[in-house]
Amino acid sequence: MVLRSAVSSLSSLCCFHRPATTSIISLRLLHSFYEDLAGVNVLDSEIKQDSNSGRRDQVINFEAFVTDLCQSSYVCYEDALGLFNQMVELRPTPSIYTFNLVLKAIYSSKQYPTVVSLYRKMVSIGITPDKYTLTVLLHCYCHLNFVDMGFAVFGCRLKWGYAPDTVIFTSLIKGLCSGGRMVDATRLLEWMRELGCPPDVITYGFVINGFCRSAKTAMALGLLREMEQLGCKPNVIAYNMVVDRLSKDGSVNVAMGLLQEMTHKSISPDVTTYSSLIHGLCLSGNHKEATRLFYRMMRQGILPNVITYNVLMHALCKEGMAREGHGLLFVMIRKGEMPNKESYNTLMVGYCSVGKVDVAVKLFDSLVTKDFELDVVSYNALISGFCCSGRINEAVKLFEKMLRKGLEPTAIHYTTLMHGFFEVGRVEEAQALFNEMVDKGISPDIVTYNSLVHGLCDLGSMKKGKEFLHDMVDKGISPNVVTYSSLIHGYCNLGQLQEASRVFGEMVDKKILPDVLTFNILMTGLCKERKTKEARRLFQMMIQRGNEPDRVTYHILIDGYFLAGEIDDAIILFDSMLARGLTHDVISYTTLIGGYCKNRRIDKAVRVFKEMSQKGLKATVVTYSTLLGGLCQSGRVEAARNLLNEMVSQGISPNVITYNSMIHGLCSSDLCEEAREFFNDMVDRGISPDVITYNHLIYAYFISCQWEKASKCLLEMMVHRICPNVTTFNILMDALCKKGKVGEAHAFFVRMTYIGEKPDTMSYNTLMNGYSLAGQVDDAIKVFHSMLANGPVPDFVTYHVLISGYCKTKRIDEALRFIQEMNHKGLKPTTSVYNMLLYGLWEAGKVEDAQNLFNEMVPDVVTYNTMINGLCKRELLLEATRLFTEMEEKGCLPNTVTFNTMVHGFCQNNEIHNAMKFLQKMAERDIPPDTCTVSIIVDLLSKVEKHRELKELLKFFPKHYGDVTSVSSLISSIKGHLMFGEEFGTVKQSSDRSIE
Repeated sequence: MVLRSAVSSLSSLCCFHRPATTSIISLRLLHSFYEDLAGVNVLDSEIKQDSNSGRRDQVINFEAFVTDLCQSSYVCYEDALGLFNQMVELRPTPSIYTFNLVLKAIYSSKQYPTVVSLYRKMVSIGITPDKYTLTVLLHCYCHLNFVDMGFAVFGCRLKWGYAPDTVIFTSLIKGLCSGGRMVDATRLLEWMRELGCPPDVITYGFVINGFCRSAKTAMALGLLREMEQLGCKPNVIAYNMVVDRLSKDGSVNVAMGLLQEMTHKSISPDVTTYSSLIHGLCLSGNHKEATRLFYRMMRQGILPNVITYNVLMHALCKEGMAREGHGLLFVMIRKGEMPNKESYNTLMVGYCSVGKVDVAVKLFDSLVTKDFELDVVSYNALISGFCCSGRINEAVKLFEKMLRKGLEPTAIHYTTLMHGFFEVGRVEEAQALFNEMVDKGISPDIVTYNSLVHGLCDLGSMKKGKEFLHDMVDKGISPNVVTYSSLIHGYCNLGQLQEASRVFGEMVDKKILPDVLTFNILMTGLCKERKTKEARRLFQMMIQRGNEPDRVTYHILIDGYFLAGEIDDAIILFDSMLARGLTHDVISYTTLIGGYCKNRRIDKAVRVFKEMSQKGLKATVVTYSTLLGGLCQSGRVEAARNLLNEMVSQGISPNVITYNSMIHGLCSSDLCEEAREFFNDMVDRGISPDVITYNHLIYAYFISCQWEKASKCLLEMMVHRICPNVTTFNILMDALCKKGKVGEAHAFFVRMTYIGEKPDTMSYNTLMNGYSLAGQVDDAIKVFHSMLANGPVPDFVTYHVLISGYCKTKRIDEALRFIQEMNHKGLKPTTSVYNMLLYGLWEAGKVEDAQNLFNEMVPDVVTYNTMINGLCKRELLLEATRLFTEMEEKGCLPNTVTFNTMVHGFCQNNEIHNAMKFLQKMAERDIPPDTCTVSIIVDLLSKVEKHRELKELLKFFPKHYGDVTSVSSLISSIKGHLMFGEEFGTVKQSSDRSIE
């Protein structure tokens, strides 16, 4: 009795005084107590007991000690493991109940593998488990995702006669759901009900969570309804899981319905409910409704946590409302919720996205003062901001500072910096950064490679871009839709639509499904080249493949139709948006207004503008700027002034883009003085002109040959410290080249490079064209070699200029070499280039080569005209006539030039009858004459000897053309060449009647 009392007292003392963290002390106490048990002096009355009985008492006392210790909840993993090791050494062995207590303690410490190991040790020394042992083991297997082993234990329980309960089934269902085995989990749930073991709210919760995690929202919602039907009332946790999944899936309206349902059923929504709904509203772009729900939550006394605030701040920043997001940060602090690093990182990204990098820098510095430990995310937020705003040098400095702080850069940091270098055209540094990344052992991922491919292709370096594509494939990284879209974008920018289409086909062949962006990129390229039929076919393919067009798709194609002058098709497509569930927004109407303005349908544009206002859509600064530009281009200056005043009265301030649009419109209509008036108005309003403003004025002055005003404008630009850009220099060079001052143009080219402005492809093309026009082809070639050495990629125009120069100087072999080079670089020569070469071959007397080239071509009307002209000049009139007939048979309609060439050829060969036959055909086909036609007829009349033939010729000529200018010119010419008196008067009267 004394011994048992001592043990009990010692156990109580240990359990009462021992802190939870002093496991070593408890182990020492345990060992001390065990030694005391072994060496204690027993009373004389107890000496009579045998040794086996004494050992049993020791074990009983030890079991009591372990029970008290375990039930006190103070035992930790190390203590429990020590107890287990002592227990297996005791003889007789302690009861399974004691072992279960220790295993449970280790299980509570989440040391599931240890429990499994200890169980096996127990069995190996002959300790028979009971149902509680098996239950703990089953739970451990499920936690370890070895649910099949859990089912094996479940089978043992059944075999040994232990009936399953809800807890056992719940554990198995949890394991199945964790492994994504939702079908098995659902079957087990049904089996539970069949066995009369009803699932509880926790069981249902695991299955609902499993369905939500696997994005089977309808199944989760159905299970929520089933719970209620079977009498198991869902709790707030069950509702929260479904609300969260619905919100992430974009079904916010359904989720909001569940919120109302919870209120009706007296299930109080908590901060998690509202946070999920706010997140869902933000994901759908409805940040206003999210804000309203946020304040409704607060009115109901549910305090938002830092996650709620961060979600709403992220949404506001994403919408470009960083300032409003910052205000939310202050609300958070006032309400006693402390922001975390994510809060500040979100704001930094938000400010950087709207160009307010300096505010982001202040936030970054405030993180340091608030003792936040800056991480790589914080640094990357600001590095990205610097890169996006073109402040690449500051980005590099911050990156180096991060390295000095001992923070390891990731692929994200390198990718961000590379993107920044590409944005400012520093290609070599971007590639050097990639090499540094690889040298440091940081493996580039698909995002890194995509950034490289996009950057290079965007700058026209298609060859380098494809090299990195092959490199990523060699390293086992499969290109994705972004990779191929970047290649397509690059080829479209260069006007190489055939290559872009080839890459698109290759992408589809490799089972890489194009997305809406891919289609939009290719359609943009086609529409720029006015290939609306091909763009429309692509649009139909997009729908057939299940890629639902978005508003951007429609806007691209509508704009393309307007660009091609196909206004009716643009309107039909605009109206068809509604049929596909896409309502017309401000951008849709702005696109329509812009299209009408481009086609000089300004009255239509004004009507659409009014219609938009009537539908409650508020015009933006872009809408006003577009219409103002159209009005100015149409010369309606007063209407533009009135609209500008209306814009200001509506609270929309005009910006530099607004004025640039108006000035550009006026300049394109040769209204330079009115453009200057708007320029002065712009300055009076405190809006500073930019380089684009001055470029419009300078270009207009040059076009109208107002050289002095152009020079004055350029000087004014320099006085205001607005540095000319590459476009400014290109305008100056083009004007000088057209005046034949190619030497002065070259001086400006050198000046441009001297001030650090990098010439682009157009700069080189302009200078080469100037030299070619001056007949200095060798100098043009020198510029071409300089272009190859300095980086800008030659485009179609480059080769067109050089081939044209060679053909004009009859250096056909060099022209052919450039044709081959074009093909080698994937720049397939167009028919116009081949026509130029064909003309050069005829001029050089290479008739056979010209014929061979013609046979390889897909001819157009210019091709046929060139061939017919060459044949006629060599008096091969029979072949020319045959080619004329072939031309018509192949659906290539002859034009005025074709007929002029044939008539002139027959006249030169004195075949007057055949010449008049072609004039007759020309009249019958309603082909309009030009001054060349009149000149040919005058020459023909001088050769006609019979009055009857003259009369017949003049009879049908005015009848079919009715062109007063041409007929008057004809009669005037006849007066100067022929003296027919009365006969002429008869002809004149006939002509006058025909004109009437």
